[in-house]
Amino acid sequence: FSCVGLNLIAIPESFVCSITCSPMVDPVMTNDGHVYDREQIQRWINQRPTSPNTGLTLSSRFLMPVILLKELVEAYMNARPEVSGVQDTILTLQAESDSLLDHMHEEEARHREQIAREQSRHMDTWATLGAKINGLEEEKTAFAHILQAEHDSFLAHIDHMHACHRDGLENEKTALAASRAELEARIEGLEEEKTAENARGWSRIMLLEQENASLSQQLQEGVEARAIEVAVAQSRHTATWTTLGAEINGLDEEKAALAASRAELEARIEGLEEEKTAENARGWSRIMLLEQENASLSQQLQ
Repeated sequence: FSCVGLNLIAIPESFVCSITCSPMVDPVMTNDGHVYDREQIQRWINQRPTSPNTGLTLSSRFLMPVILLKELVEAYMNARPEVSGVQDTILTLQAESDSLLDHMHEEEARHREQIAREQSRHMDTWATLGAKINGLEEEKTAFAHILQAEHDSFLAHIDHMHACHRDGLENEKTALAASRAELEARIEGLEEEKTAENARGWSRIMLLEQENASLSQQLQEGVEARAIEVAVAQSRHTATWTTLGAEINGLDEEKAALAASRAELEARIEGLEEEKTAENARGWSRIMLLEQENASLSQQLQ
């Protein structure tokens, strides 16, 4: 008995298509021996080349008409008009269902076509964006090379300036050291001259003391005769002491002036060292600013 039937007498199962569970209009047989309605099995094979009953792939799409079964189905349907009415209703519903399926297939095809167009447009957009991104990456790389070249050039310039400034400071320091050595040598010469002058003064004092002793002896021998000579000798000794004192004071003043000049040279050397340190600090500050600008530009490019 079939899955579709009336309340009183069921339709023979051999008259019913297993796809729609409805009586067949044009029965045909596939190469695996099963019978279906031509319209239904044709639609089935167009969608999938398998057997509806076994699920196996059909080796051929040839459909052989079963004329005797068709005549029997027609005779049975003519003998049962109430089944024909039901069959017409089923066919109408089936036609509506097929129309709805066709419309759904058309909508699906249109939707797929729209999706394909959107995908194509998106692919074009992605390709354009990819080209722009590659261009930006190339610009970023070129800009990074330019920044690196400018950074290296600035560092080379700073190094050159630092080397020149260092060489200048070294030369000036060497000159100051030579001047300082010259001043120290001059001071030593003055000290030696002072020492020699003191030695000569003391030698002259000793000579004067010897002369004084001699004069004292002579005075003892003749007080009145030698009194005037002793007074003259004493006056000469006083003038000599005054002259020696003035020379010694002059040497002390020259020594003080040389010491002041030496202090001034040392202060100048310290000032040059401070300028060198400040110049190095400014150079490193400029390098750090350039590195920060490079990092900022790289971040903006990203």
